[in-house]
Amino acid sequence: MITQQTKTEKQKPFYITSDLIEEWAEITLRDKESSYLTGIDDFDELLEGSLRGKFLALIGKGGSGKSIFGLQVATGNSINTNTVGAFLNGEMSNANLFSRILDYGFGATDKTNNKRASLHFKDTLTKSNKEAMVAKLRDKMNMMFKDSLIVTNETNVESLYKLVATVRNSGKEVLGIVVDSAAMMDSKNGMGNTELAEYYSKEYKKLANKENICVLTIYHVPKSVPNDKRDLSEDGKDAGKIFDNADVTISFSSILDEEGKRIKELKYLQLFDKRGSGEYRDVICEVDQNHLVLRKTGYDPYDERFKERSLRD
Repeated sequence: MITQQTKTEKQKPFYITSDLIEEWAEITLRDKESSYLTGIDDFDELLEGSLRGKFLALIGKGGSGKSIFGLQVATGNSINTNTVGAFLNGEMSNANLFSRILDYGFGATDKTNNKRASLHFKDTLTKSNKEAMVAKLRDKMNMMFKDSLIVTNETNVESLYKLVATVRNSGKEVLGIVVDSAAMMDSKNGMGNTELAEYYSKEYKKLANKENICVLTIYHVPKSVPNDKRDLSEDGKDAGKIFDNADVTISFSSILDEEGKRIKELKYLQLFDKRGSGEYRDVICEVDQNHLVLRKTGYDPYDERFKERSLRD
Protein backbone atom coordinates (compact mmCIF):
# COMPACT_ATOMS: atom_id res chain seq x y z
CA MET A 1 0.00 0.00 0.00
CA ILE A 2 1.23 3.50 -0.87
CA THR A 3 1.48 5.74 2.18
CA GLN A 4 2.04 9.46 2.59
CA GLN A 5 5.60 10.67 2.99
CA THR A 6 6.41 12.53 6.20
CA LYS A 7 9.14 15.14 6.71
CA THR A 8 11.25 12.65 8.66
CA GLU A 9 11.24 10.09 5.87
CA LYS A 10 13.98 9.92 3.28
CA GLN A 11 13.15 10.94 -0.28
CA LYS A 12 11.08 8.27 -2.00
CA PRO A 13 11.39 7.10 -5.59
CA PHE A 14 7.67 7.85 -6.12
CA TYR A 15 4.91 9.90 -4.47
CA ILE A 16 1.17 10.14 -4.16
CA THR A 17 -0.19 13.60 -4.92
CA SER A 18 -0.76 14.61 -1.32
CA ASP A 19 2.95 14.03 -0.63
CA LEU A 20 3.65 17.15 -2.69
CA ILE A 21 1.42 19.59 -0.79
CA GLU A 22 3.79 20.58 2.02
CA GLU A 23 6.68 21.37 -0.29
CA TRP A 24 4.36 23.25 -2.67
CA ALA A 25 3.05 25.43 0.17
CA GLU A 26 6.52 26.23 1.50
CA ILE A 27 7.91 27.13 -1.94
CA THR A 28 4.86 29.25 -2.80
CA LEU A 29 5.19 31.28 0.40
CA ARG A 30 8.93 31.65 -0.03
CA ASP A 31 8.56 32.85 -3.63
CA LYS A 32 5.94 35.42 -2.61
CA GLU A 33 8.39 36.92 -0.14
CA SER A 34 11.36 36.98 -2.53
CA SER A 35 10.63 37.26 -6.24
CA TYR A 36 13.28 37.61 -8.92
CA LEU A 37 12.19 40.18 -11.51
CA THR A 38 13.35 41.52 -14.86
CA GLY A 39 12.35 45.06 -13.88
CA ILE A 40 10.24 45.42 -17.06
CA ASP A 41 6.60 45.49 -15.97
CA ASP A 42 5.27 43.87 -19.16
CA PHE A 43 7.66 40.95 -18.80
CA ASP A 44 7.15 40.47 -15.06
CA GLU A 45 3.37 40.47 -15.50
CA LEU A 46 3.56 37.72 -18.12
CA LEU A 47 5.98 35.73 -15.94
CA GLU A 48 3.59 36.07 -12.99
CA GLY A 49 6.04 37.97 -10.84
CA SER A 50 9.11 35.77 -10.65
CA LEU A 51 11.81 34.02 -12.63
CA ARG A 52 12.81 31.69 -9.82
CA GLY A 53 13.29 28.11 -10.92
CA LYS A 54 13.71 29.13 -14.56
CA PHE A 55 16.52 29.06 -17.08
CA LEU A 56 16.43 32.27 -19.13
CA ALA A 57 18.53 33.02 -22.21
CA LEU A 58 19.25 36.54 -23.46
CA ILE A 59 20.02 36.35 -27.19
CA GLY A 60 21.25 39.10 -29.50
CA LYS A 61 24.10 40.61 -31.48
CA GLY A 62 26.96 42.57 -29.97
CA GLY A 63 25.89 45.99 -28.72
CA SER A 64 22.21 45.04 -28.50
CA GLY A 65 22.04 45.61 -24.74
CA LYS A 66 22.23 42.04 -23.43
CA SER A 67 25.06 42.57 -20.95
CA ILE A 68 23.63 45.90 -19.79
CA PHE A 69 20.29 44.21 -19.13
CA GLY A 70 21.86 41.19 -17.43
CA LEU A 71 23.83 43.36 -15.03
CA GLN A 72 20.85 45.57 -14.21
CA VAL A 73 18.79 42.47 -13.40
CA ALA A 74 21.55 41.23 -11.07
CA THR A 75 21.99 44.62 -9.38
CA GLY A 76 18.32 45.57 -9.34
CA ASN A 77 17.29 42.42 -7.50
CA SER A 78 20.09 42.87 -4.94
CA ILE A 79 19.58 46.46 -3.82
CA ASN A 80 18.03 46.90 -0.38
CA THR A 81 17.10 43.23 0.04
CA ASN A 82 18.17 40.47 2.38
CA THR A 83 18.70 38.18 -0.60
CA VAL A 84 21.70 37.58 -2.81
CA GLY A 85 22.25 37.73 -6.55
CA ALA A 86 25.41 36.70 -8.38
CA PHE A 87 27.03 37.89 -11.60
CA LEU A 88 29.36 35.46 -13.34
CA ASN A 89 31.73 37.72 -15.22
CA GLY A 90 32.97 35.74 -18.19
CA GLU A 91 33.86 38.54 -20.58
CA MET A 92 34.70 41.92 -19.00
CA SER A 93 37.66 42.70 -16.80
CA ASN A 94 36.75 43.20 -13.15
CA ALA A 95 37.69 46.88 -13.53
CA ASN A 96 35.24 47.37 -16.41
CA LEU A 97 32.56 45.50 -14.52
CA PHE A 98 33.00 47.75 -11.49
CA SER A 99 32.75 50.82 -13.75
CA ARG A 100 29.34 49.61 -14.88
CA ILE A 101 28.25 48.98 -11.31
CA LEU A 102 29.38 52.52 -10.45
CA ASP A 103 27.26 53.93 -13.26
CA TYR A 104 24.25 51.91 -12.14
CA GLY A 105 24.57 53.10 -8.57
CA PHE A 106 25.59 56.73 -9.00
CA GLY A 107 24.34 57.83 -12.42
CA ALA A 108 25.60 61.23 -13.60
CA THR A 109 27.81 62.36 -10.74
CA ASP A 110 29.33 65.35 -12.51
CA LYS A 111 26.12 67.33 -13.15
CA THR A 112 28.01 70.18 -14.83
CA ASN A 113 29.44 68.04 -17.60
CA ASN A 114 26.77 65.32 -17.33
CA LYS A 115 29.44 62.64 -16.97
CA ARG A 116 28.62 59.13 -15.87
CA ALA A 117 30.02 58.19 -12.47
CA SER A 118 32.71 55.87 -13.83
CA LEU A 119 34.10 58.63 -16.07
CA HIS A 120 33.87 61.24 -13.31
CA PHE A 121 35.73 59.12 -10.76
CA LYS A 122 38.37 58.06 -13.29
CA ASP A 123 39.01 61.70 -14.19
CA THR A 124 39.26 62.84 -10.57
CA LEU A 125 41.24 59.89 -9.17
CA THR A 126 44.83 60.80 -8.26
CA LYS A 127 47.55 59.16 -6.22
CA SER A 128 47.01 61.68 -3.44
CA ASN A 129 43.24 61.11 -3.14
CA LYS A 130 43.19 57.37 -3.89
CA GLU A 131 42.79 56.29 -0.25
CA ALA A 132 39.92 58.70 0.39
CA MET A 133 38.13 57.81 -2.85
CA VAL A 134 38.47 54.07 -2.29
CA ALA A 135 36.99 54.52 1.20
CA LYS A 136 34.12 56.62 -0.20
CA LEU A 137 33.29 54.09 -2.89
CA ARG A 138 33.53 51.17 -0.47
CA ASP A 139 31.06 52.89 1.88
CA LYS A 140 28.73 53.56 -1.05
CA MET A 141 28.83 49.97 -2.27
CA ASN A 142 28.35 48.58 1.23
CA MET A 143 25.38 50.87 1.81
CA MET A 144 23.75 50.10 -1.53
CA PHE A 145 24.40 46.39 -1.93
CA LYS A 146 25.56 45.32 1.53
CA ASP A 147 26.76 41.80 0.72
CA SER A 148 23.84 41.07 -1.59
CA LEU A 149 25.65 41.17 -4.93
CA ILE A 150 28.39 38.61 -5.52
CA VAL A 151 30.77 38.74 -8.48
CA THR A 152 32.57 35.59 -9.54
CA ASN A 153 34.90 34.59 -12.35
CA GLU A 154 34.36 30.87 -11.82
CA THR A 155 33.18 29.13 -14.99
CA ASN A 156 32.26 25.64 -13.84
CA VAL A 157 28.78 24.69 -12.75
CA GLU A 158 29.99 22.90 -9.62
CA SER A 159 31.31 26.19 -8.23
CA LEU A 160 27.86 27.75 -8.66
CA TYR A 161 26.27 25.01 -6.54
CA LYS A 162 28.92 25.70 -3.88
CA LEU A 163 28.16 29.44 -4.07
CA VAL A 164 24.46 28.79 -3.47
CA ALA A 165 25.22 26.48 -0.54
CA THR A 166 27.69 28.93 1.03
CA VAL A 167 25.23 31.80 0.87
CA ARG A 168 22.42 29.72 2.34
CA ASN A 169 24.66 28.53 5.15
CA SER A 170 25.19 32.21 6.00
CA GLY A 171 21.44 32.61 6.52
CA LYS A 172 20.61 34.36 3.24
CA GLU A 173 18.80 33.22 0.12
CA VAL A 174 20.17 33.21 -3.43
CA LEU A 175 17.58 34.32 -5.98
CA GLY A 176 19.46 34.40 -9.24
CA ILE A 177 22.74 33.99 -11.08
CA VAL A 178 23.51 35.99 -14.23
CA VAL A 179 26.08 34.34 -16.51
CA ASP A 180 27.74 36.74 -18.94
CA SER A 181 29.01 35.28 -22.23
CA ALA A 182 28.08 31.71 -21.42
CA ALA A 183 28.98 30.68 -24.98
CA MET A 184 32.62 31.50 -24.17
CA MET A 185 32.83 29.03 -21.30
CA ASP A 186 36.02 27.06 -20.94
CA SER A 187 36.21 23.97 -23.08
CA LYS A 188 35.23 20.74 -21.36
CA ASN A 189 36.82 17.45 -22.36
CA GLY A 190 37.47 18.65 -25.90
CA MET A 191 33.83 19.51 -26.61
CA GLY A 192 32.95 21.65 -29.64
CA ASN A 193 30.74 24.73 -29.46
CA THR A 194 27.50 22.84 -30.08
CA GLU A 195 28.33 20.23 -27.44
CA LEU A 196 29.33 22.96 -24.97
CA ALA A 197 26.08 24.83 -25.57
CA GLU A 198 24.09 21.67 -24.96
CA TYR A 199 26.07 20.74 -21.86
CA TYR A 200 25.95 24.13 -20.17
CA SER A 201 22.33 24.88 -21.03
CA LYS A 202 21.28 21.55 -19.55
CA GLU A 203 23.39 22.11 -16.45
CA TYR A 204 22.06 25.66 -15.95
CA LYS A 205 18.52 24.38 -16.27
CA LYS A 206 19.21 21.69 -13.66
CA LEU A 207 20.74 24.31 -11.35
CA ALA A 208 17.71 26.59 -11.73
CA ASN A 209 15.25 23.78 -11.05
CA LYS A 210 17.12 22.11 -8.21
CA GLU A 211 17.95 25.29 -6.29
CA ASN A 212 14.77 27.22 -7.25
CA ILE A 213 16.74 30.19 -8.55
CA CYS A 214 16.84 32.04 -11.85
CA VAL A 215 19.83 31.27 -14.05
CA LEU A 216 20.04 33.99 -16.68
CA THR A 217 22.56 33.46 -19.45
CA ILE A 218 23.78 35.64 -22.33
CA TYR A 219 24.32 34.28 -25.84
CA HIS A 220 25.36 35.87 -29.12
CA VAL A 221 23.85 35.49 -32.58
CA PRO A 222 25.93 35.22 -35.77
CA LYS A 223 26.75 38.38 -37.71
CA SER A 224 24.68 37.09 -40.63
CA VAL A 225 21.42 37.54 -38.68
CA PRO A 226 19.65 40.82 -39.62
CA ASN A 227 20.11 43.55 -36.98
CA ASP A 228 16.37 44.08 -36.63
CA LYS A 229 15.17 40.47 -36.57
CA ARG A 230 12.79 40.31 -33.60
CA ASP A 231 12.50 36.65 -32.62
CA LEU A 232 16.03 35.28 -32.22
CA SER A 233 15.10 32.27 -30.11
CA GLU A 234 16.38 29.90 -32.80
CA ASP A 235 19.20 32.07 -34.15
CA GLY A 236 21.68 32.18 -31.28
CA LYS A 237 25.08 30.59 -31.60
CA ASP A 238 24.35 26.85 -31.30
CA ALA A 239 20.84 28.05 -30.48
CA GLY A 240 19.12 24.77 -31.19
CA LYS A 241 20.48 23.29 -27.97
CA ILE A 242 20.01 26.49 -25.97
CA PHE A 243 16.45 26.97 -27.16
CA ASP A 244 15.56 23.36 -26.37
CA ASN A 245 16.51 23.83 -22.72
CA ALA A 246 15.47 27.46 -22.08
CA ASP A 247 12.26 28.17 -20.16
CA VAL A 248 12.25 31.80 -21.26
CA THR A 249 14.12 33.69 -23.99
CA ILE A 250 14.52 37.42 -24.53
CA SER A 251 15.62 38.51 -28.01
CA PHE A 252 17.52 41.81 -28.28
CA SER A 253 17.48 43.56 -31.64
CA SER A 254 17.92 46.97 -33.24
CA ILE A 255 15.45 49.54 -34.49
CA LEU A 256 16.45 50.88 -37.88
CA ASP A 257 15.78 54.27 -39.42
CA GLU A 258 14.52 54.80 -42.96
CA GLU A 259 18.05 54.39 -44.31
CA GLY A 260 18.51 51.09 -42.52
CA LYS A 261 20.88 52.46 -39.88
CA ARG A 262 20.61 51.57 -36.22
CA ILE A 263 18.95 54.05 -33.89
CA LYS A 264 21.54 53.42 -31.18
CA GLU A 265 19.58 54.65 -28.16
CA LEU A 266 16.61 52.35 -28.88
CA LYS A 267 16.52 48.57 -28.33
CA TYR A 268 13.74 46.13 -29.20
CA LEU A 269 13.18 43.33 -26.65
CA GLN A 270 10.93 40.34 -27.28
CA LEU A 271 10.25 37.87 -24.47
CA PHE A 272 9.02 34.36 -25.22
CA ASP A 273 7.58 32.55 -22.19
CA LYS A 274 8.27 29.20 -23.79
CA ARG A 275 7.48 26.82 -20.93
CA GLY A 276 4.95 29.02 -19.17
CA SER A 277 2.10 30.70 -20.99
CA GLY A 278 3.65 30.15 -24.42
CA GLU A 279 3.06 33.85 -25.16
CA TYR A 280 5.28 36.61 -26.51
CA ARG A 281 5.65 40.10 -25.08
CA ASP A 282 7.43 42.97 -26.87
CA VAL A 283 8.77 46.27 -25.51
CA ILE A 284 10.92 49.10 -26.81
CA CYS A 285 13.61 50.28 -24.42
CA GLU A 286 16.07 53.14 -24.51
CA VAL A 287 19.53 53.28 -23.01
CA ASP A 288 19.75 55.57 -19.99
CA GLN A 289 23.23 56.92 -20.69
CA ASN A 290 23.70 58.18 -17.12
CA HIS A 291 23.13 54.84 -15.40
CA LEU A 292 23.81 52.55 -18.39
CA VAL A 293 20.52 50.68 -18.00
CA LEU A 294 17.63 49.89 -20.32
CA ARG A 295 14.34 51.64 -19.55
CA LYS A 296 11.00 50.92 -21.19
CA THR A 297 9.72 53.69 -23.46
CA GLY A 298 6.15 54.65 -24.24
CA TYR A 299 6.51 53.58 -27.86
CA ASP A 300 4.06 51.00 -29.20
CA PRO A 301 6.26 48.04 -30.27
CA TYR A 302 3.60 46.96 -32.76
CA ASP A 303 3.61 50.28 -34.61
CA GLU A 304 4.42 49.86 -38.31
CA ARG A 305 7.57 51.96 -37.86
CA PHE A 306 9.14 49.36 -35.56
CA LYS A 307 8.55 46.23 -37.61
CA GLU A 308 11.44 44.37 -39.17
CA ARG A 309 12.39 46.02 -42.45
CA SER A 310 11.66 42.78 -44.31
CA LEU A 311 8.07 43.01 -43.06
CA ARG A 312 7.71 46.73 -43.81
CA ASP A 313 9.12 46.79 -47.34
